Amino acid sequence: MTEKPLPILYSFKRCPYAIRARVALAFAQIDHIHREIDLKNKHPDFLKLSPKGTVPVLYLPEQKDILEESYDIVVFALNQHLPDQWQNNHIIDTEEAQSFYKHLNDKAIPAIRRIKYASIQKENTSQDDTIIINSYLKTLDQKLSTNTFIMTAPSAIDILIFPNLRQLVIHDDNWLDRYEFKNIKRWMSHWTESDVFKRIFVNQPLWDKNQKPIIINHNQTTCT
Repeated sequence: MTEKPLPILYSFKRCPYAIRARVALAFAQIDHIHREIDLKNKHPDFLKLSPKGTVPVLYLPEQKDILEESYDIVVFALNQHLPDQWQNNHIIDTEEAQSFYKHLNDKAIPAIRRIKYASIQKENTSQDDTIIINSYLKTLDQKLSTNTFIMTAPSAIDILIFPNLRQLVIHDDNWLDRYEFKNIKRWMSHWTESDVFKRIFVNQPLWDKNQKPIIINHNQTTCT
């Protein structure tokens, strides 16, 4: 009996969008081939598959389909297998979840990037960006005051949001304490200290066509 070809994930360890994809695939227990991309020297075969050249990209060989957005990969993965006690994946379609996600993309992420790169380029940080970020965090912190998760149980929206806010915490590890966002700090710790996160946030060799495939499964990582 011929084995089904595994999906192939093109990823980069520190990219928050790629982290979304890897976390979702892990919780969904979807075995796949991992290909680590050098974003400064992108493999030509990767660019041929996905000319936009950003990660993550999930190639589904059986369907001959390509998912080029982290949102689509998270939704796809959790539609294949939803862990016990998790909220239905379609919770992302609710007005509340969409509002949190849209605000993150439209306002919070651009502000986080400006603060991050202002520090790298030794430029002054705009107070407006701090206000934008903290406005979002205040709403989220209040939401998390009565629950461990953004909704009533873990769901896709948690996976879609925490990797990007983690970028802020990496940049300034005192931010959540300084502005007293204790509920977000608890929520963030839940995800970043989880066994799943520790399994997916590991160094992988850069993809080379001559290397043995890096096979990821929900029990262990092996090279075959």
